[in-house]
Amino acid sequence: MCVSIVFSSVSSVFALQRSAIEQIASLYSGRLVVLRSDLRAPSSGGEGMQAPMYDVKGWHFAAGSAVLRSGEQAEVTGIFNYAERGLFLELAAPVDRGGPDALIDRPRARLRIMTEVPSADPSGQAAEALRLIEKLMSIASSAD
Repeated sequence: MCVSIVFSSVSSVFALQRSAIEQIASLYSGRLVVLRSDLRAPSSGGEGMQAPMYDVKGWHFAAGSAVLRSGEQAEVTGIFNYAERGLFLELAAPVDRGGPDALIDRPRARLRIMTEVPSADPSGQAAEALRLIEKLMSIASSAD
């Protein structure tokens, strides 16, 4: 299993607070989740080349084909800091789905989670990010 947690080297004023990322990583890194929404590839061309983004208003830039589908399990393989109020989650099809073991060979998707809470409130950022994540996925139980 390969899990990446990347902390940005930019000033903390311009990044999701490290404590917020650490809280999210402690819950989701390397975990299997059940998706509540299709995760899509970026659409081809123009502004749509951006990674799909989810915030309090819903999905943005999620016009590409479904890579991982709602109701399926996925493995959280990376959590990356992104901008002042965001993070990337990387998810991949689990190894036990009968596909290849290498992460690079498995279907995977990255999505941006963007909070409205400013970086001056790390606990608020973490709480909002966790609410958004929980709308998209739940941690898989051993019975799933």
